[in-house]
Amino acid sequence: MGVKTAAKAVNITGSRGSFKQIGPTLNKLSAVLWAPRNRMSKFQLLHEYAKARTGIGEQMHPIAARELTRGLERVVGVNAALLALAAGTGAAIVDTDPTSTDFARFKFGNTTVDPWFGLQPIIRDVARSVLGVQKTSSGRVSKTSFADQLGQYLASGVAPGINLAYEQSTNKTLGGYDKDRLQSLRESVTPMVADAIAQQLQANGLLEAAGVGVSEFVGENTNLYQPKTKNGSSTSSSSKKKKKHSW
Repeated sequence: MGVKTAAKAVNITGSRGSFKQIGPTLNKLSAVLWAPRNRMSKFQLLHEYAKARTGIGEQMHPIAARELTRGLERVVGVNAALLALAAGTGAAIVDTDPTSTDFARFKFGNTTVDPWFGLQPIIRDVARSVLGVQKTSSGRVSKTSFADQLGQYLASGVAPGINLAYEQSTNKTLGGYDKDRLQSLRESVTPMVADAIAQQLQANGLLEAAGVGVSEFVGENTNLYQPKTKNGSSTSSSSKKKKKHSW
């Protein structure tokens, strides 16, 4: 296996992606979009996996393709086993509805842990677009469309600086949720992990805060869902410095 082929596989699985033609453009877009290479690499990973399994299209080196597919399948298998174990023992709530915000996530009280390193929103948004419905973390079901999901996905990828300016000027997130200006400003300057731990410490205590610290350290994404606002919508505070469209 050549060095270039190996590097391509590593970049794809490492969330940087391998983009010969659009790579420079993606780098420039980082001024207005949040980690565009990272987001695009998720689609590239699924695309390369589909090509390797179907044999359709230009193929990677067999060894690289084998390692990529095995790696992804191991992640899916381990996560599925852990989710089933958590649900079966009552250790966590696991939503199996693919249109739900919390689909295939661990939910401990008002905290969710996403072990899918960015793949879950793609699967969920496709399901929502096909079925025409979406379910929030609070259980509210509403109609949706492909255009709605695409718009929310794009809005969730706006760069933190632009997102902060919008929240400060409107008191709302790009997704339409109420957002306190002081909270928005604090989240923009506080390190992500420290912010997530502080929120958990305030809401749930020391044990949960320690758990979030460990979870964030190993790369899992955690969300703390706050009580409903006056207009009936619920807000969530994420360890990421961006609005997640109902993530």
